[in-house]
Amino acid sequence: MALSSRLTVAVAAEASLATDLANAVAPVALSKAMTLLTGVGADQADKIFADSRSVTASTTDSLDVATGGGLTDVLGAALALVKVKALVIVNTHASQALSYSRPAAGVPILTAASDAVPIPAGGVLALAAPGAAGLATVTATTADLIDIVNGAGVTGTYSIVIIGTSA
Repeated sequence: MALSSRLTVAVAAEASLATDLANAVAPVALSKAMTLLTGVGADQADKIFADSRSVTASTTDSLDVATGGGLTDVLGAALALVKVKALVIVNTHASQALSYSRPAAGVPILTAASDAVPIPAGGVLALAAPGAAGLATVTATTADLIDIVNGAGVTGTYSIVIIGTSA
């Protein structure tokens, strides 16, 4: 499978203050774009997982991204990542907060097991590293899980994209 990915993060804002004689305006712009072409080295990726999912109240949706984890890529082939290059999670629920968490056997994107990042309703979490090492190395059975946790409340919904390499 050939894969070409473009990730873009952009912020455009403008702060203004009206005074008696003048208006002060301070524009803020920050953007970063990265392209990953087919391969397994720096600035490359060859595997992609994308899905819209739900997680019931007080449960965890545990995604196993290694061989035998049961996930399939966007073309239906078994997903088996060795490196994670990008992780994007969009909480699509209008009111239910979720979190991205690293379990004991989690992909070591977060610093330590049980670390978590909240993703409020309507929020986005995006992490990417285009270098050869990527965000993290996947190791079957010991470092291969990505957990989306719904603490309590109602069933939450989210969309996720994981881009990585096969070697």
